[in-house]
Amino acid sequence: ISSGVCSVLRMEPLLARMDLSKGSDDKGSLNLVLGLLINCAEKDAGCRKRLSGLALPPEDRAFIEVLADLAFGGRKDGAILAAYASILLAFLATDQSLGLRQQVAGLLKGKRSEGGNLANHPLGPLITSLKEFLRFAKSFLTEKQSASLNNLVNNLLS
Repeated sequence: ISSGVCSVLRMEPLLARMDLSKGSDDKGSLNLVLGLLINCAEKDAGCRKRLSGLALPPEDRAFIEVLADLAFGGRKDGAILAAYASILLAFLATDQSLGLRQQVAGLLKGKRSEGGNLANHPLGPLITSLKEFLRFAKSFLTEKQSASLNNLVNNLLS
């Protein structure tokens, strides 16, 4: 898998050239890149570490900040994009050794989450987003994909 991760991470310049603003025509490419990065981040801690340190021009914004904006920025044209960004952000937040869980929690302050137990959870909005995606996607996810996403939710809850 490490050679696959290296290949995907060589695409950093591609990420840097993509227009992540509202109404961008790069949605298809960005969906593809996020999908590949999700697969890598799920299986490889080195990939999570590399992504956590990635800064995107022109403002040198941290990649996780861009992901949070994509996931919770209210883009009307990108439900799948928001779901992919949420999933990738969640995989990054599982790596506690990098301090990303706290950093992601800070980015989520003031974002919507379901009531009940998640209202006060620092990752509540992210967990809510993942649960909503699971409800929506249950008919077309494989059993393995569904199990992986449910494990991800459980990891974030712990």
